[in-house]
Amino acid sequence: MIYLVGYNQKQVTSYMNKLNKNFKNLPFDYGICISHSMIDSNVKSIEDAVNECVEDIKNQKKDDDR
Repeated sequence: MIYLVGYNQKQVTSYMNKLNKNFKNLPFDYGICISHSMIDSNVKSIEDAVNECVEDIKNQKKDDDR
């Protein structure tokens, strides 16, 4: 899990794309799932953002298993 504080969505998605490219070049066949959640108000907590990402990753895994 990586926390990025103070970055806009474009910067975060750019970083995620770089990570995704690097992970594809690893010498083993383990899969990865990458997700992000922006905290852009006082209503969403860090815990809410983490839960949102975990749920998104679970959905990605379900889609990959089909």
